Amino acid sequence: VEIIGGWEAKPHSRPYMAYLEIQSGNDTYRCGGFLVSENFVLTAAHCNGDEITVSLGAHNIKQQERSRQKITARRQIPHPQYNNEPLNNDIMLLQLEKSAKLNEWVGTIGLPRSNERVKAGTECSVAGWGSTRTEYLLFPDTLQEVDVVVMPDAKFGSNKIRVQYLVGPCQQYNTKRVQAAPGNLGELHSTPGAALRGNTSPLGSTESECRKKLLIK
Repeated sequence: VEIIGGWEAKPHSRPYMAYLEIQSGNDTYRCGGFLVSENFVLTAAHCNGDEITVSLGAHNIKQQERSRQKITARRQIPHPQYNNEPLNNDIMLLQLEKSAKLNEWVGTIGLPRSNERVKAGTECSVAGWGSTRTEYLLFPDTLQEVDVVVMPDAKFGSNKIRVQYLVGPCQQYNTKRVQAAPGNLGELHSTPGAALRGNTSPLGSTESECRKKLLIK
């Protein structure tokens, strides 16, 4: 997720954040995700590749941090109706090669209840390691965050930045002062420590579908 107008997050204040290094052919790129259980990371389906390495407990990805756990993804489980063009049902679970060790730096994010909805006007925050510029790519070394406000469905427009929540209808961000552009997965929640609300890639899934995915062994 591109985070424009944001700031550096307090180190390890979001222990559920996962930094993904993705190898696809000769190319390497980055995505973000969330640790939803000791064995699974939630990310976007477009963040697929030949090999994915998950870093948990990360803040500055250019430093050797003693907090970090690097685990290879054993399985990539995209939404069965994922479609790259257009970008529908863009959600995927990564099954880790081994269980994460939960500690002060690494923890899981809670999932919302099945019927929970995010109301327009809710203040949320987004975080990720995506570009901090729009006119060119400028990737930060440290986790970035920004506060946003959920806008009502009726305000959708072709020039607006939109988000499909895991638990509700399509929403969008207020982009007057800050911007969270679709792209690499970031995280969205209403308050620190609260349940996951969605991500910044258009999604077509529901929280109950996500729970079903977590049952896959």
